[in-house]
Amino acid sequence: SVSRPVKTGDTVTIKATMTEVVALSAAPTITLTATGGVTTVTSTSMTQVGSSLVYTYAYTVQASENGTVSASVSATDTATNALTSTAATAFIVDNTAPAVVLTYTDNGAANVTGPYKSGDSVTVTATFTETNALYGTPTLSLVAGTWTGTGGATLPAVTLSNGGSGLAYTGTFTIPAGNGTVTATVGATDTAGNTLSASGQTGFTIDNTAPTYAITYSRTAPLSAGAVTVTVTASEALSAVPVISIDQPGMGRPTSRRQPPVAAGRTPTSTPLSSRTPAPMLTGPRRSASRAPTWPGTRARRSPAVAPSRLTRRRRWSVRSCGRAVPLR
Repeated sequence: SVSRPVKTGDTVTIKATMTEVVALSAAPTITLTATGGVTTVTSTSMTQVGSSLVYTYAYTVQASENGTVSASVSATDTATNALTSTAATAFIVDNTAPAVVLTYTDNGAANVTGPYKSGDSVTVTATFTETNALYGTPTLSLVAGTWTGTGGATLPAVTLSNGGSGLAYTGTFTIPAGNGTVTATVGATDTAGNTLSASGQTGFTIDNTAPTYAITYSRTAPLSAGAVTVTVTASEALSAVPVISIDQPGMGRPTSRRQPPVAAGRTPTSTPLSSRTPAPMLTGPRRSASRAPTWPGTRARRSPAVAPSRLTRRRRWSVRSCGRAVPLR
């Protein structure tokens, strides 16, 4: 019997030991049938070993074969008794190299291609497809695509381990400084000797540069009452919705607007924001003891009471806007 799968170019020697009271009338013949009923060797004579009843046949595995190959032997003795053995022995042919799929996780979250930043702990999982089994432990190397390290940083070595989970192997490494893309090269060998050497496998992106923003406005200062559209253009894709804060000095807390996420180079446009400070406009007589000056959207109030005799000489009014009183004289 063959102890392991074989592949193209391998030679399998099949031995038949006969038991016979008298003698065989001729050398036995062998027939080999592959998976699916394809006959690869038909009634071919075997070779006798010395003068004994042991016969052998050497078979060279073909590239077109995959699966189980069965052997059957036929013989006839001098008394014309016939022997026909059906699928008396078999061996496995494996001409297919392993295949692999890589995935990455960062703190348990699936981020197949990142991006990751310096110091992130990333686990790569290499899941192999193999008909039989792998021989030894596969290898995985990280290869710089566009990645360039900074401060002398280099790509880390990755050691894979199985952990008893079939054809899945994992390895953990720490992301270095620098920016750019990284790919992976995977090596593996199966028990038949077929090798996998796969370069350019699924990798990831390292990004250690903070995004920058360009901010523009639909109107320029000085501003009067009315809507203003704020446009923010990010230098790269953002992971979260950006927040725009508009702070007008002296007018209390900033006003914030949250923008929808956009891809790198695209321009998010804010919801129009009404001016926090309307242009001051006074209506009615400028000097009247019976009517206070007003400001659109506000209400006027009188200052603390003064003697009527002084009202015609001096009037003090204030306008309430955004919770702040502005004296008018």
